[in-house]
Amino acid sequence: MVYVDRDNLPQSWAELERVFREEGKEEGKEESERSVARRMLKDGMSVELVAKYVTLSKEKIQKLADEL
Repeated sequence: MVYVDRDNLPQSWAELERVFREEGKEEGKEESERSVARRMLKDGMSVELVAKYVTLSKEKIQKLADEL
């Protein structure tokens, strides 16, 4: 999430939109990676193997595995 402080305000609305758009893209990519990891785990793949193919940390993948 983007936090804007008084010392680091965007110069325009367009810049603020760009910042939020980039944040949204990053969040979307991570959610996609979590979705792929969940499917791999459901198919019986190990945390280590999933980590080889997605950019999530082993800790995040293990947490997803524990939630299944």
